[in-house]
Formats: sequence, C-alpha cells, structure tokens
Amino acid sequence: MLDVHTAPTLVGLLEAPRLEICSSSDEDPTLVDEASPSEREDDTLQPGGLREKVTTVIGVPALEEPPARRDALGESWSASRDAPRTRDAIWRPRLFFWVKPLFAAWYALHRLQQGKPPLVLALFLGTGALVALITIGAAAKGLFVRPPAPAQKALPAAPAQPVAAPPSCNVIGPTQSVAPEVQLAGGLEAVAVRGGIAIGFAKNANEAVVSTLDPNGLSIGVPHVSTSKEEVHRVTPNLDGLEIVSSDGKRDPIASRRPSSGLAPIDIGMADGHLVWAARGSNEFGALWALEGDAAIDALRAVPLNGDEKAYILAFRRGASIWTGVIARTDDHANYVPVTALSEAKGGGAQVGAPSLAVSGETARTVWADRAGGEGPWRLRSRRWVRGSESPSPVESLEIPNDDAGASYISPSIVSLDGGRFLVVWSEGPALQHRVRAMTINAEGHALGSPLSISSEGANAGQGQAAVLPDGRGIVAYLAGRDGHFELMATPIDCPSR
Repeated sequence: MLDVHTAPTLVGLLEAPRLEICSSSDEDPTLVDEASPSEREDDTLQPGGLREKVTTVIGVPALEEPPARRDALGESWSASRDAPRTRDAIWRPRLFFWVKPLFAAWYALHRLQQGKPPLVLALFLGTGALVALITIGAAAKGLFVRPPAPAQKALPAAPAQPVAAPPSCNVIGPTQSVAPEVQLAGGLEAVAVRGGIAIGFAKNANEAVVSTLDPNGLSIGVPHVSTSKEEVHRVTPNLDGLEIVSSDGKRDPIASRRPSSGLAPIDIGMADGHLVWAARGSNEFGALWALEGDAAIDALRAVPLNGDEKAYILAFRRGASIWTGVIARTDDHANYVPVTALSEAKGGGAQVGAPSLAVSGETARTVWADRAGGEGPWRLRSRRWVRGSESPSPVESLEIPNDDAGASYISPSIVSLDGGRFLVVWSEGPALQHRVRAMTINAEGHALGSPLSISSEGANAGQGQAAVLPDGRGIVAYLAGRDGHFELMATPIDCPSR
C-alpha cells in the first residue's frame, strides 16, 4: 500500500501535469505520470521494488509502473490508437494541451504560496491575468484589425495648363471721317471723357475744335468751336469734353506751357531757367528743377500717378534728349516739389522725336522715335519707370513682331490699358505713303498679339492718337492726306480686360 501521506495533496494533484489513476485493484492505487518525454527525469529505486520518477520541471513525485503494467498499458494505447477517433477524441488532446500548463502554473504558485500571506498569491494571479489579457488583446488586434490598405499607385500629375496671354486690342469696325479738313500744325489729341472720346484739333490757324465720338458706331456729337486771336498751336480736351485752346503768346510768362491730364490739371512749363508748375491758367508759378543752359523745352507731358493729382510724372524733349522726372504735392496742398532728379535719355543722333507718356498700374512708360547716328531708319525707343524707383530704366527698343529691319517708325504715342498694359500707335512706311499701326504691350514692353492696321489702304496717314474708355472701347484717331489737305479719321477698337 502507498502511504497517502507520501502523495501530493488533492490540490497538488489538480495542479500537476496530466495524471491518470490506473489501479490493478481497488485496494492498491498506483500513480502514473504521463509527463512529456521532453522533461528531464531521474529514476530512483524505492523500497518495495518500485521506482519513483522524479520530475524536475515542477518537482511532483511520480511512481513508475512495473514492467507488466507498462506492457498492459502499451497494448491498451496501441488499441486506442488504431481505433477510429471520434470528435471528442480529436479535441481532447488539444484541450489537455492547454490545461496541462495551467495546472503546472497553478501548482507552482501553490508551492510559492505555502507559508506566505494570501496577498502574494493574489499578486501573482493578478499579474498573470494582466499579462494574459494584454497578450490576448494584442493577438485579437492582429487578427481582427483590418490591415492597412495597399498604397495606391500615384496617378501622373495632370499637365500644367498654359497660362493664357493677356488679351490685345482689336479693330472692331471700319474707319470713319470725323472732320473733312484740319490744320496739321495744330496737332491732334484724343482723351477719354464722360460719354465718349473727345478729339481736339485745329480747323484752321485761329479756330480750335473739340468733337466727341461714341466708339460704338462712331457717332459724332455736336462739336465745340473756339476762336483765338493768336495762332493755335495745340487743342487739348479736358475731361468734361470742353476744348482748351493753347497758344504760345508773347505775354505768357510761362514758355511752352502745357496742361497735365487728370481731373484737376495743372500747367507745366519753363520760366526763369527752371521747369515750373502753375495752377491751371495762372501766371504765378513754383520752381521745380533748374535747367542748365538756355535751350528751350517742348513736347511737355504730365500724367498723374495713382489716378489722382497727388503726384505726376513728367516727360519733355530738350535738344536731342528726353527728360523724365516725378513731382508730388506737399502735405498742405499748397505746392508741388520734385521727388526724383531729372533723368536724361540721350537720343541716338541729332534728331529725336517728341515723347509720349502713359501710366498703367505700377508702371509708367515713355516712348519716342530716333535714329542711331542721325542716319538709317527711325526706330521706337522707350523707358520704363516703376513706382518706388528713383530713376527710369535704361533706354529700350520696342520690338515689333515681323519687323522690317529697313522700315522707319515715327510719331509714336502711347495710352494706358488695365493690367499694366499699354497701346502704342505709330506711323511707318516710305514718304507720302505712311500708314498708321498699333500694338498692345505688357508692362515689360513685350508685344501682345500682332500689330493692328489702323489706317485705310492707300492713305498717307500719320499723327495717330488713341483713347480708351474704362470698358475697353476706344478709337484711334489720325490724319490722312488727301488732295493737298488733311482729313481727320477715326478707327474703332476694343481692348478687352484681362
């Protein structure tokens, strides 16, 4: 008989690896350890001819069967192995595969608990449960969390759309006669005013006329006519469409007087060796820049910056040079003073054409014509002034698309468009066969589109002047020689916004 005191307690039996009770009789139970063959074992001879199998993994004593008993067990195992396996028989080994380590862990904790407070066992159990929960959670996350979607192949970037070039002006109707006869010496000026385009010209030596045209259909309003005792040199319409007759009389203290453009124009001229300014029509003036020498000035232009009268940019011709400068009104509005030095652009030869000046956005541009060395064809020149600059850019040549290297370009004028654009008008061709053309340029002076043909075929045309309303509608006026006199003509144009 095996002394029951030598066997593990009931708790120890439940905690040990899988144990089966196999007895040859009800009075002599024998404990057989079916521990895994991988466990290290020591066989020790015990009293009564029994060998005690000592399992070193968990230290639970196990008794080895006698040889006869082992043979019987082997036959039983072979028979059970060869027998058909039911569903329960298939799952039982898997179940005990998990239960066996759990019993082993429980028994180990029980031995650690012996002689210690219950708190130690609870601590170990809690720690094990926490580790088990973390492990199960991590496994569940790996099983049930949807794997990241495979990276989609990047689609090729759409080709960049070309940036549309700013639009250029276009001729939108036939040329029309405005006045059958005008005097060439009186010049020609066109200004955008309320209700249309005002054109100033001299009908004869002592008669000045301002006609207003509607660009849509070129309908002509009732002309304003004024006479002068002195010879009319120039007629400049103001923004109300009323004519202003300018004549250089000997009694005017300001030589080469010229009104500026704008809502409240001022006069610019020369007096006492200085470039001066004066209120419109006043004989009292204020000095701006001192002018060296006694050479006269002419072709004065003054255009307001920012669309108001707080500052003006000026351009004029003196000798064979084109001069440019900027003036601004003082804080008390009582005076104008220079804010830049006068900047000189020397012509290519002894002859230099009259300048024309316009402002668009942050850029002001001056254009004129000259010829290098006084010989060869006349070419278009230009200077650009950008707001905030102390001086204009160096002289540039305006490049005309499909340019004829031997052609001459004379009498240029320039008018502002929106978006920093300008419309330049000029005359070209051999003597007595001049024609008027125009092109749109950007702020940098590059052509936008092809040049426009403004004048009619076969006409000896020149003195082109353009004016454009805020909506882009406008006209180009010019003089055409016919039978020994000059006729005023106008061509409607449209300069769409950007």
